[in-house]
Amino acid sequence: MHTLTRRAALGAIASIPAIGGATALPLPPATDLSAEPALATIEDYAAAQFDGMDPGLFKELCAGLPSNDEWRRQLYAIRLSASLLRHSKAELVEIVSAMEGQMTTEGDETLAVHMLDGMMGTRDRLRGMADMVETALARFMSAAASA
Repeated sequence: MHTLTRRAALGAIASIPAIGGATALPLPPATDLSAEPALATIEDYAAAQFDGMDPGLFKELCAGLPSNDEWRRQLYAIRLSASLLRHSKAELVEIVSAMEGQMTTEGDETLAVHMLDGMMGTRDRLRGMADMVETALARFMSAAASA
């Protein structure tokens, strides 16, 4: 079972305007962060108001989703990232040094730079997708709370 704290839920709902033009709920004022946060209530979700996404913005969002080929590259970067975690810093220094001497098949950058760019691109794309899913989840939870 997944639960959101009240602060996280309101934060997710407040982020809706950035993706679809909604009436945002203000975040509650900062309080003692060491205290256990309260869970969002059904009323918190039901109180959120939002409009559907502008069709042009929606088309742009869909166009930014990865193709099957792009997904393969993203998955490669994720697997590479997981594999790198098993190495010590000394081992990674050796790996990177060896990669610095190798060019990509296109010959425009070293293999190390290519892999670094791939991991950074994957990180950024996954963050954006997580934001999109979080916003959709907040909207769906708001609708479910109002049903």
